[in-house]
Amino acid sequence: MATRDRNFIERGTKLDSESLEEDKRDPLVKNPWKWSWMDFTHKDQKLSHSFRLVKKAGYAVCVVCDKECKYGSRGRVSLTDHLDSVAHQKVLKLRAANTLLPGQKQPMTTTSTYGIHPMFKKQLDKHEQQFKGGLSEPNVSLPDRQAYAEATILAFTAEHSLPFSIVNDLIHLNQELAKDKQVLENLSMDRTTASYKMTHGLSKTFHEELIEDLKSSHFSLNIDECTSETNQRVVTVLVSYFSEKENKVVTKHLSSFKVVTVNSETLYNHLVALFDKYSLKWENLVSILMDSCAVMRGSKSGLETRIRSKKAPQLLDIDGDSCHHAHNAAKAFCHGFDNYIEGLLNDIYTDFKWSSDQKEVLRFICDALGIKATIPERYVPHRWLSVYDVCVDTSRLLDALILFYYPFLSGSDSSTYLPVVDSMYQKHSISESVKKEICKHQSKMSNKTKTMTQAGKDRKKRIVKKLFHTPSKTKVLLHIYTSILPMLKKYVLYFQSVTPLVHKLNDKQQDLLKDFLVCFIKPEILNTQALHKVNVSEENILPDNAVFLVRYIKENLQGPAASELVNKLKTAYLKCGQTLQRKMPVNNKLLRCASAIDPACRGHTITLQRLLQLPQLVAFALKDVQTHEYEKEARQYNTDKEIVNTEERIDIFWSSLREKYPVMTRVALALVSCFHGPQVESSFSIMGNVLNTERPNLHIETFSSIQTVKYELTASGKSGIRYFRRKNYLKDQVNPKLCKNMRSAYKSYVQEKEHKSGMSQTVPRKSACPSKKQTKEKAIEDADKARVEHTHKLMKKVEKRKSEMHELPSSSKKVLKKK
Repeated sequence: MATRDRNFIERGTKLDSESLEEDKRDPLVKNPWKWSWMDFTHKDQKLSHSFRLVKKAGYAVCVVCDKECKYGSRGRVSLTDHLDSVAHQKVLKLRAANTLLPGQKQPMTTTSTYGIHPMFKKQLDKHEQQFKGGLSEPNVSLPDRQAYAEATILAFTAEHSLPFSIVNDLIHLNQELAKDKQVLENLSMDRTTASYKMTHGLSKTFHEELIEDLKSSHFSLNIDECTSETNQRVVTVLVSYFSEKENKVVTKHLSSFKVVTVNSETLYNHLVALFDKYSLKWENLVSILMDSCAVMRGSKSGLETRIRSKKAPQLLDIDGDSCHHAHNAAKAFCHGFDNYIEGLLNDIYTDFKWSSDQKEVLRFICDALGIKATIPERYVPHRWLSVYDVCVDTSRLLDALILFYYPFLSGSDSSTYLPVVDSMYQKHSISESVKKEICKHQSKMSNKTKTMTQAGKDRKKRIVKKLFHTPSKTKVLLHIYTSILPMLKKYVLYFQSVTPLVHKLNDKQQDLLKDFLVCFIKPEILNTQALHKVNVSEENILPDNAVFLVRYIKENLQGPAASELVNKLKTAYLKCGQTLQRKMPVNNKLLRCASAIDPACRGHTITLQRLLQLPQLVAFALKDVQTHEYEKEARQYNTDKEIVNTEERIDIFWSSLREKYPVMTRVALALVSCFHGPQVESSFSIMGNVLNTERPNLHIETFSSIQTVKYELTASGKSGIRYFRRKNYLKDQVNPKLCKNMRSAYKSYVQEKEHKSGMSQTVPRKSACPSKKQTKEKAIEDADKARVEHTHKLMKKVEKRKSEMHELPSSSKKVLKKK
């Protein structure tokens, strides 16, 4: 129960003496106030806890139940009777057991020093808590405590500029750590500690477990190089293998290292050093997936050629990264149209990139037209299929872009293309009031042309020309791009999955090549010849009206423009088809035989024939096994009716057959460990978040350790919180290696610094090198000294000059003064 604001009288004040005099003068007050009553204890309740004297003769106030008590007739007995009353006791029980309502003001607190003589009160106030008793203050309500916790999380998020998407994970982390309150209270970790515990503690544990697995498993590698935002050339090596612990094929991070010069010899030496450092067996290496540049896959001195000739002759030839081949084929197709669409996309992106007012106007127009407002994006030149994504967005925003760029037309063109704008208004049912608002924004954009640079004016002219002067050609080309490129995009998205799909490579490559060639090659040619032998040339192209999209072009374009675009389309088809036929390994024997391990292919003669060829191609997986044992299992497997074909992952399917077909399972699991997509590129996306200009001094070893932890968590399918969650933090077992490495992380960190610097003694925690602040202060100090020395020199010159003037005769002085 809250106490109303009152003016309580303290002992020894002026009001105290006036109140006592008033009590004595009032005839109704038979028992005047006595401060000694406050020291009296009644049934373990001290009166000073509950009562306060007020400026009303014969009355005191109970601060517990906010009630005036009349002491003037019976004196102290009236106060003790109130303490025994039912109402007072009920309030005491409520305050002891209940909490405040949400948002309720904290009630008046009680003290044991009320009524003490002023000469003793100051000293007693210091120890007030020791004298406090009797009354329990109510707890703050649960909703209020929750509100303060939420505010704390949000304040921390704002302080450290964290994204809101991490708030929920941050709460879960706090909840998990709060289970062990004793550890949480003693937990501390600064920046340097976090760095070496990540590298020499957590990451080291995960990496040691990975190395132990690789020593007894067949594995494949995915290698690529990228330049970070800090201009470091970083090479990342991922490894794929069948994990007995997870019972599936997993992808983990083996190493990331920095190189100065990127060539096959440098990469080969680093890779050999990596295998030697961790005592990995070259015999366990199944395949290496890299892009098809000369450094990686050159036929004479490429990295793969060096490894196969010097270290791993058993290395399987799965060709290069087929997803890169699809991107290159898309690029070959688009170049047939003279970069018409690419130029438009680049100009629109550049036009909006730095202009916030243009972005707001475009958003307004999109909202008015009922189109989802998005800012034009830029395609990635080395990932050409990103052109397709930008084309889809541009096609969706085309009406809004036409209204946006209308004010940049010349005066004569504005009246010419006004019907186009009116048709947009009618198409989207725009009201007159909205039209006026759009016109206001258009006039603002038109006034910007006066302050535009020449490059900006030229860019606007190019965009306006393609949107207004040749709109049909622009729409037709956007339609061509969004009709053809999805075939290639679908293939890339399929093989960018982390699920093992090497058994699908040959089938999907043949499907892609066939689906593309049927767009322009005669059917009789495709039906009578193998895909890799088809002559993709003009002599085998269908008649114009039968070529895919030619009819659409002629329906939307007329005259020479249509004929020109048809010829460009056929040229683009030929270039793309030839690139796919040359790059895609549709005739790769290994990939054709690997497709036989797909459970959906069982029961066919061709499946058995390809299964029987696998021992020759994957001989390293059958070292200790006779070939006839594999052949026996292959024949039984191909006709086994007890096997149920399911949609589960291929690695999980074969692991379930380990007891029944152990030899075949060994071969199949070695094959499905092969990489089939550029998974290493996802690590470069992560690298942009770690090695950036905000953290230019971050060591590559720290980045590598972060990658190791991230890939370990991804392979386990758990978050960091779930990975280390224990139901009973006192009883559940922990990883002893992890605990050991975390405790010895600093020792390992010091030893590593000793090794790098060549020091013989233990490296102290604080570096001997001056900090950035110290260096700056030293520079300022040196500058001040130099300034003082320069001033002294000038003063000496002045004094010397004065002495020379003093020694000269008066006539010479007059001459010098005139000069």
